[in-house]
Amino acid sequence: MSCNWRTVKLQEIVLFKTGKLDSNAADEQGIYPFFTCSPVTLAIDNYAFDTEAVLLAGNNANGVFAVKYYNGKFNAYQRTYVITPINKSVVSVRWLYFRIKHVTSELQQMSVGTATKFLTKKILDAYEVQLPPIEEQERQAKILWDLQNKLDLNTQTNQTLEQMAQAIFKSWFVDFDPVKAKINGEQPEGMDAAAAALFPEKLVESELGLIPEGWKPKQLKDILELAYGKALKKTDRVEGNVPVYGSGGLTGYHNQSLVEGPGIIVGRKGTVGSVYWEPKAFYPIDTVFYVKPKTGYSLKYCHMVLQNLGLKDMNTDAAVPGLNRNNAYRLDVITPNESVLKKFEEMTQSFQSKVDANNVQNASLESLRDTLLPKLLSGEIVLGQTEEMAEVS
Repeated sequence: MSCNWRTVKLQEIVLFKTGKLDSNAADEQGIYPFFTCSPVTLAIDNYAFDTEAVLLAGNNANGVFAVKYYNGKFNAYQRTYVITPINKSVVSVRWLYFRIKHVTSELQQMSVGTATKFLTKKILDAYEVQLPPIEEQERQAKILWDLQNKLDLNTQTNQTLEQMAQAIFKSWFVDFDPVKAKINGEQPEGMDAAAAALFPEKLVESELGLIPEGWKPKQLKDILELAYGKALKKTDRVEGNVPVYGSGGLTGYHNQSLVEGPGIIVGRKGTVGSVYWEPKAFYPIDTVFYVKPKTGYSLKYCHMVLQNLGLKDMNTDAAVPGLNRNNAYRLDVITPNESVLKKFEEMTQSFQSKVDANNVQNASLESLRDTLLPKLLSGEIVLGQTEEMAEVS
């Protein structure tokens, strides 16, 4: 650590405020970010803050405290800390984001509570950090944010590709747009003649209503198997890089996997019907199902089917929400002919290849960031060395 760095308590350099709202105040149509203790940022139609701040979750059942950065108008949950500098000439908010994010594992150990873990203001006030001069903070923040921006761009690209795949699935297999276009004597939108020729030219009656000629009504059990996850107590977990999934999503990491990736996870107990895609090997615990496609159906097709079946509306238990597998198996799925299914899988595989390439780059960027972060924040390496390392990526 450089001689002009100083050790300070957080209460000496930042202010801790909290929002005033309950999490159910969220509005999907809202125009402002709503920061709760969830890793996912919600929306709301009003704001209480207009500032540059670090947002820190104040409680979480698993002790996973989300850290976010935002500059502008937003609102916050009553247990979310809105952290701002006492003096902006002393503390850079963009640097503070990485400083706090870097110590969340330590804060997790310091949190209090049993069923739910809490970060109290007393804990945060007393936490000590090494504070470099503002110029050093801003240089560090630029390097780290440049890496973060590359990560975010790849993530946004992957989200766009996923949305494109979902839009194609809905158009082809839910709304039957190519078939309807051919019935009207039109060329299906965005489709060449060879692809259009794969689709039938009329709809016929079935027990599910009008469906494309030659397509078949099936049940979900004919498409895939919902396999049970396996119990894994938190006390039995060993630190590793294997994602552990519960019904609410990622719950932590372990050193052993149960399923080779990529894979699909479906919420069974708690957050019913939630559907997650995991590209790497993972461990599904006993509150979820994981998916095994039946012969002839790709994992990506199964993913799209599950996203369009309304599983979240299938709670069968009163005390703890639950998804009954047999009920899910009886859900109707209209399956296309083999040529259309193959074409869809070719297209989605092209998307998936791009996603996979972005994920590989992100893994490299994350490794570089995680290597640089502690060394930068401790003053172990100088900025000239850091900039050379960042340029290599």
